[in-house]
Amino acid sequence: MYPEFDAFFIGRALVNGAIDISFDLYNMASSYINAQTGGLKQWVRVGDSHSLKMNVETKSLRWGASPKYQKRIKNLKLRKINQQIRQKKIHVNNWRTNDAGHVHFLFKDNNSGTWHFIKRGK
Repeated sequence: MYPEFDAFFIGRALVNGAIDISFDLYNMASSYINAQTGGLKQWVRVGDSHSLKMNVETKSLRWGASPKYQKRIKNLKLRKINQQIRQKKIHVNNWRTNDAGHVHFLFKDNNSGTWHFIKRGK
C-alpha cells in the first residue's frame, strides 16, 4: 500500500474524532444551558391565551414562566429575572397590552366563534 494513503486514512480518522468530540461538547453544553434556563419556552412563547380585560380567548406572545412552571428554571438568579420579566407590561393603554407578560394579537368573538385582529365598536 502507498504511504500517502496511510496518511490520508489517519488524517481522516483524526478529523472524524475531532468532529465527534465537538458534537459531544455541543450536546453537553446545550443540555447544561437548557437545564439552567428551563428552555426557551420558559422565556417566550406564542399561542393560546386569555385577555383579562376583554374576558375572551386570544392568541398572544407571552414572556416569563408562570408560577407553575418556574421551577423548571434551575438557576435561581435566572428564575428571579424570569419572574421580573413576567411582571413587565407594555405601557400602551389598550386591550392588547393591558395584561402583564402578554401582547394579544388576535381575539375570539364569543358570539360567532371567529377570530379577529381589530376590536370593533359595539
